[in-house]
Amino acid sequence: MADKLWAIRQGICQCGACMKYELGLTAMTLAARDQGKGAGVIPEELIGQAIKYVVMHEVGHTLGLRHNFKASAMLKNEDLHDTAITRKQGLASSVMDYLPANIAPKGTKQGDYFTTTIGPYDYWAIEYAYKPLDGGTDGELEKLHAIAKNGAKLGHDYGTDEDMFGTSDPLINAFDLGADPMKFGMDRMLLAAELMNTLPDKLIDKGEGYQRLRLAFNMLLMQYGDAAFLTAQFVGGEYAHRDHRDDPDARDPFVPVKAAQQRQALKFLQEHLLSDKHFKFPPAVLRKLAPDRWSHWGSDGAMMSVDYPLHDRVLRIQSVVLRQLLSPSTLRRIQDNALKTDDEKPLQAAEVFRTLTDGIWNDYPVKAPGKAAPASSIVKRNLQREHVKELSNLVLGKRPNDGFFIIIGGGGGTAPPDARSLARLHLRELATRIDAALGVGGKQYDMDETTRAHLEECKERIQKVLTATLQAGGN
Repeated sequence: MADKLWAIRQGICQCGACMKYELGLTAMTLAARDQGKGAGVIPEELIGQAIKYVVMHEVGHTLGLRHNFKASAMLKNEDLHDTAITRKQGLASSVMDYLPANIAPKGTKQGDYFTTTIGPYDYWAIEYAYKPLDGGTDGELEKLHAIAKNGAKLGHDYGTDEDMFGTSDPLINAFDLGADPMKFGMDRMLLAAELMNTLPDKLIDKGEGYQRLRLAFNMLLMQYGDAAFLTAQFVGGEYAHRDHRDDPDARDPFVPVKAAQQRQALKFLQEHLLSDKHFKFPPAVLRKLAPDRWSHWGSDGAMMSVDYPLHDRVLRIQSVVLRQLLSPSTLRRIQDNALKTDDEKPLQAAEVFRTLTDGIWNDYPVKAPGKAAPASSIVKRNLQREHVKELSNLVLGKRPNDGFFIIIGGGGGTAPPDARSLARLHLRELATRIDAALGVGGKQYDMDETTRAHLEECKERIQKVLTATLQAGGN
């Protein structure tokens, strides 16, 4: 995180450096769909478009343009592969965004892989900066105001490096594409699931080692993490605009995300990421995740330990969701946005807590289960422990231990009192669910030893938090 903060301060561009990842993912997709020219070989058109996009981006910097991470939200997702549109105005409103490879969903004809022309925002910004104007200083000022007042025009939205970390606008992201980043994340998850089963046969030639498979698996697993991040941002999110008063079609500086879309995001996270059913990978693939033992820029760093820590990486993805939804800043915004929105039923913090508890602990109802408690998976147990931990942090008033986000103005601070009360309520409910599963005070239900140990440990942790003495001066 410190490196990212330093990069922002120095204005360092990561556009070209990240191209390796996007080209690799695209080559993997083409090979799996038998559309490429062999494992690891990518079409000349893809390479040419990637080079052109990076050059346009960096030339934009030399002309004084900053990053515009909101440019990727210009087109509807269904228009991204319509070359009649993209070759006229680009895949994004600006080449100054960090754009991912535009990979067509299965069954859709492939369009442009990368944007092939500068977009509406680029023309607008260059016009403001370089258009020759007459009339002296006073005359120039009036004409510059006439250009600048078009900020609300389609394709002119702007959000730069500081906005990506300092606002809660879910449209300001690096490496997303389309007006609906949530759908983009969902599609990338579906792509990853599609490719998982074909990796060994499509990527590894006879006589080769399996090291490339490990890199490919990492790329696909990252799609789950990207989907988690892009979707979770919609909960408690609000769109940020830079329009001025009396601009044509001017919008308010802050517009909360519609409650229906926030609830859609919650449902997707509950069903696809806060679960174990989408993290079941083919054993034949997992047995072939061989490490690269070289220590150089092309290695994933697996020198001392050759094991692949799958459960740790899955939990890291799920933790992205928990920490975003239960962060003090998100919970505060949910409360504040309820006052800003015109929705009749704005999203409430209680809905977030209820969605998490019912989804993560769905195997353990409040009332006693049937004849036997269900067997739990490692993925589910790890997630349940993390959920208890996040609720406990809210109750005890612990703050995130991440100086980067505190400096930028992100997820630090103290949670609203109502959120802390809800966290305590849900910990008590979890204790009741666990007692029912363990058969406390009644019949002892059949349960494997690992599951029983897990539930008893969670119960003890919850009891300690609920009985903890509030520190003097605490909130």
